[in-house]
Amino acid sequence: MSHDIGLKTATAQSIEPLSFREYFNVLSANTSQDLNKEKVFKRYLYFGSLPKTAELEKGSEIREYVEGRYGTVLLEGIVLFKPRTNMQAYLSLLRYLAQNLGTLMSPGSLVKDLEKREVSITKNTIVEYLRLAYENNLLCLAKRIDLKSDTLLTRGEKYYLKDLGLKYFLERKVPEKQEYEALIENAIYLELSQRYEKVYVGKLGRYTVDFVCSSESGTSNGCAKRHYYQIVCNPFGIKAERDKIPPLLELRDNYPKTLLTLEKVEADCVEGIKCEYVIDWLLA
Repeated sequence: MSHDIGLKTATAQSIEPLSFREYFNVLSANTSQDLNKEKVFKRYLYFGSLPKTAELEKGSEIREYVEGRYGTVLLEGIVLFKPRTNMQAYLSLLRYLAQNLGTLMSPGSLVKDLEKREVSITKNTIVEYLRLAYENNLLCLAKRIDLKSDTLLTRGEKYYLKDLGLKYFLERKVPEKQEYEALIENAIYLELSQRYEKVYVGKLGRYTVDFVCSSESGTSNGCAKRHYYQIVCNPFGIKAERDKIPPLLELRDNYPKTLLTLEKVEADCVEGIKCEYVIDWLLA
């Protein structure tokens, strides 16, 4: 799956953000010291993984590079080749999406949300700007699937960034602590998009399954045809017991199910469901 940044027909050079595993390996190759994987992961969440960022040491150098690279992408890919684009509205849309990663939305709801921020934009323009962001490989989309009928839903989808460095570029600040879960969800989506052909958000009655992944005939790395993933801070917490584990137990199709934990836990499984620490899973 391509992670080029910039209009394919517009930019002379394309960039492919690294997976977290690739990012970690590049940093490891450039130092003789053992890396703290949690600290590396936080750096990845802050500034993304454009290849050059793994070669720079100082935070100021990384920030300058990310700002310059994305500024060039937007200039070359949009301003020069789509001159009628309202850049203020376009950037406002991208900024709002970056601040609400993993939230169910639709073009219609985005019109209302942006109006609250005094950004006047039509639904048709939102659709056009979302398409432009896809063409520039700035955004990706996860549609919802009804797991009872196994059909795609026409309303409500989640938007993710192709590279988390775009969030820094749009906001010019490192993320707040309360944003970490959404950023980690974004990172998990990107990894799943590499491992599987399709990645959906699952709906099972009143429950949500964070990611439903599928491949027509399995994949070369041994992934199953379908796999369900739920993201939890701690699999023994109240939220996990109330919202995350019940839908997985309700699914009885024998496809693998995994709880990706944001905290390290000793248990390998909970209620018969496999548990994996998200950083170790990303590095596997």
